[in-house]
Amino acid sequence: MASELIIRSVEEADALMLLVRASAARARDWMSTQTEDPLEMLRRIKFEPVGFHPIEDRPLNFIEQINQTWTFAVPTSVLCTLSGIPKRYHAAASARSTGGIDPPP
Repeated sequence: MASELIIRSVEEADALMLLVRASAARARDWMSTQTEDPLEMLRRIKFEPVGFHPIEDRPLNFIEQINQTWTFAVPTSVLCTLSGIPKRYHAAASARSTGGIDPPP
């Protein structure tokens, strides 16, 4: 696991966001197959590695996946904004936001 991530171009930001989206899709796919007791599903989400690391191909508990997803996504969006790179992603700025990461219309 890398201790830092350096993004030098729009292409690298795009590649990072493709990885983040792919891991989010894998988590969504897992959730859509769950038919067990809802409380059991929530227990598994919290305590078992049923999620996926956003940029590394390895399992992670789902709650940590959520945290790590925004750890990568928000700085990527901010970096693009501050460096003048065309902003291709809108990222939720806080846990209270209902927004997500979506390419602009």
